[in-house]
Amino acid sequence: MARKAASGSKPSAGDDLKIDPSLLPTLLQHAADVVVEAGSHAAELADEADGRGKRCREYFRKLTELFDLYTSPTNLAGGNPKYPLPAIVAKQLGSFCSYLSAGIIPDPIKHCARRGRPLGPDEGRDVRYAVIYVLAAKRRLIRDRHPLETIVKEYGLSSRKTVQTWIVKHREAIAQKSFADPGLIMDRMHEAARRYRVSGHEGLRGDRVERHADRHSDTRPVAPSLDRDSGRADRRH
Repeated sequence: MARKAASGSKPSAGDDLKIDPSLLPTLLQHAADVVVEAGSHAAELADEADGRGKRCREYFRKLTELFDLYTSPTNLAGGNPKYPLPAIVAKQLGSFCSYLSAGIIPDPIKHCARRGRPLGPDEGRDVRYAVIYVLAAKRRLIRDRHPLETIVKEYGLSSRKTVQTWIVKHREAIAQKSFADPGLIMDRMHEAARRYRVSGHEGLRGDRVERHADRHSDTRPVAPSLDRDSGRADRRH
């Protein structure tokens, strides 16, 4: 939301978080306000199943953007933040932690789950390294006449259609500087492929085990009622 400039444009993959120090307090407060707004929106429509997961995921995505600002080099001096995390956000997270420590999954977290097995942040990064490799080969920065087949083999995929889907989805988010070092592109792709093969196969089995365990766990409903004034996550019965 505030990468490179306060323009609100989506950052490119590989970009560093660059912030004008004079804008940081305003950006932090704005990011906190957006978090509260997203939480309130999720809470107001908590009983409506349609779009509930998307609203809860949006809340946590806004939290991620806030934490990116909070932990950016611009806000850290000797490892300590210059500007504190807004109290209302800390209270909301504290409420989630209270429920989790009691063995109860709050609705804002529970409703974030999606069908299938979506890519996590680490896998998403490794997928982008594959896309960078293919694009670099097409630009003849890397000597590989069949980059799609290379990715299928290295990542342990069943079809090149998967790679083509990755390219369509991620190519616009690849920063130009990602192509600066062809040798590094190759090294990163091979390392990413190794991680992907491990997490892809082992993670799928683990996901099935977790879903089986969840059916027998205590996940009593907790509505995402995030009070704007206190940051309190109220529980509804």
